[in-house]
Amino acid sequence: MVLQGRVWKDDKYWLIEIPLLDLMTQGESRGDALFMISDAIKELSGSNFISKIKGVDKDGHFYLQCEDPDELLPFVLKRIRESEGISLREAAKRLKLSSHNAYARYENGEVKIPIGRFEKYLKKLKGLDVVLSAINLKNA
Repeated sequence: MVLQGRVWKDDKYWLIEIPLLDLMTQGESRGDALFMISDAIKELSGSNFISKIKGVDKDGHFYLQCEDPDELLPFVLKRIRESEGISLREAAKRLKLSSHNAYARYENGEVKIPIGRFEKYLKKLKGLDVVLSAINLKNA
């Protein structure tokens, strides 16, 4: 699986973002910025599931490849919930789950989330238009 991002030069620094994760950082060079975004994900997730960065195209789009979706999906859910500023209880309510503990098990990786359910949850937590323009998750 891969996550799409974008890198571009803004005056002195190279800026880099992954919209789905509401994550942005910078570097003094493009390579430095690419390293920084991988490092930021590693620090936030407590895991090293990003295996490689796929090439940057002429528009600055790139892909971070993840070998293990079982680590990526819980991190994405948690990051989106936190960036939206909602509690576990509110997330469970939006998703019409019986308990916030059920949702927390997905975020903690205790229960594997099927891709179809993951996409459904993203649409309900983040909004359909935003998800369709920002997600670009696909089988690698």
